[in-house]
Amino acid sequence: MARLLQLLAAQTGQLLNLANLLREMGMPHSTLQRYLLLLETLMVVIRIPP
Repeated sequence: MARLLQLLAAQTGQLLNLANLLREMGMPHSTLQRYLLLLETLMVVIRIPP
């Protein structure tokens, strides 16, 4: 989870590219989606639509 937060912090203010995150993290798409949902629920991450 720490690595995911580092990668997300590096993309602050940019479009979120899930393919790049998946490649960097080496995890299934469903797992990444669950982690992002958890981070949004905890208000650690806020996604703003483009």
